Amino acid sequence: GGRVLILVPEIGLTPQWLSRLRARFPRVAVWHSGLSAVERLGMRRELMNAEVLVGTRSALFLPLPDLAMIVVDEEHDTSFKQQEGVHYHARDLAVLLAQECAIPVVLGSATPGMESWQRASEGRYQLLELPERISPHASPVIEQVDMRGVESPLSDKLLQALADVKAEGRQSLLYLNRRGYAPALMCGACGEVPECPACSLRLTLHRKRRQLRCHACGFVRPVPMVCEACGEEALLPMGEGTEKVEEQLQAALPGLSYARLDRDAVRSSAQLVTTLDAFAAGELDCLIGTQMLVKGHHFPNVTLVGVVNADLGLSMPDFRAGERWWQQLTQVVGRTGRGEHAGRVVVQTRNPGMAWLARIGDKQARATLNDELELRRALQYPPFARWVRITISAVRSDVACEAGALVAAQCARLPEEVRCAGPMPCSVERLAGRYRFEIVLRDASAKHLPWKLTPLLGSLRLASTVRLKVDVDPLDMM
Repeated sequence: GGRVLILVPEIGLTPQWLSRLRARFPRVAVWHSGLSAVERLGMRRELMNAEVLVGTRSALFLPLPDLAMIVVDEEHDTSFKQQEGVHYHARDLAVLLAQECAIPVVLGSATPGMESWQRASEGRYQLLELPERISPHASPVIEQVDMRGVESPLSDKLLQALADVKAEGRQSLLYLNRRGYAPALMCGACGEVPECPACSLRLTLHRKRRQLRCHACGFVRPVPMVCEACGEEALLPMGEGTEKVEEQLQAALPGLSYARLDRDAVRSSAQLVTTLDAFAAGELDCLIGTQMLVKGHHFPNVTLVGVVNADLGLSMPDFRAGERWWQQLTQVVGRTGRGEHAGRVVVQTRNPGMAWLARIGDKQARATLNDELELRRALQYPPFARWVRITISAVRSDVACEAGALVAAQCARLPEEVRCAGPMPCSVERLAGRYRFEIVLRDASAKHLPWKLTPLLGSLRLASTVRLKVDVDPLDMM
């Protein structure tokens, strides 16, 4: 007679969960930000009768009576972390809620986060493994393509693979975690690159809409006809995004039916469901997408996955960059060969000797996780330490810097086991018109933070124009 709460990281995963659950349970409710106010009110009324509730992280706060079990699907996904307003991690809150209610919680993932893997390795979590793939086929072999010297986003080998799959009546996925046509526009004469006036970021070219956009603050402007620094007509798109992949696909394989799956092409949950349903029904040959493709979708007829640029994200100034990169690539590789036919993976890279490339896939999962865990242990990085990131921002740089110095002075009163780094400019120093400085606190004992920090920050008196953001166990170091 108990109820079950299932948390998913993205709205895009709710349709497949609902189709499976409604085949077995008559009363299934759903909750996510894509629901209208009327739909939310109706769902709130249904909660008393629902047997299963499927939802994104905010579903955790709904009053579900007789809760008997919690399931967190794709528990490693960073979308479970609330980054704005009150910071919380839905996975960690789910574990806490399960402890309070004395009920089981299931954390599911083919690429678990380091925190969960550490607890499972130490016996604090019970580890349940599924050693066999969903299909009888062996894990697909990763075929690398060296893209050095290749200017187009899709190599001849990948284009031929797409044509072969189409001829066989199968389907394919193309993964590129970058929206727009190109990540930057550069003048070939003087090297000028248009930047966002409110952020320390280059503007992304969206060629179809003839716009330059900032993906951080939302700033939009028309594409200039000439370089605004030197006046030359020499503006060139640098790099590739999903729009550019789409353009080449149209020219090289005009008979291929496809859809783009990113936040520019899919703007509502209804549009997302329509696109996924069309692909599942075989109406489309190929999906081109960003990380929306990675989120655990099950398409049995997909026999080819193409990774357009495997180098993206690996060189970010974040100690979790390698972990996230491996999770995303392993997840997208797992989308192929899930039905009657074996799968194939083509990975394009300009760093073919990169050690991480050999670790893509489920075969290397345990070794990869253990190696990363040992590295974190040696460096005393999370999950073997408690980190707190404090971000101080203001419209003026000097005001933010002075406020950062005041916060650092307070942090110096923490026990000596807590190491304090900063204040220093954030990796993205200016965001939405505000200069940002950060302080990173590292507590190797995990005994002092954040409890002894709270009263120190509470006694601070900062200017009204200064914003202070405290992130415990930060996932975003940018």
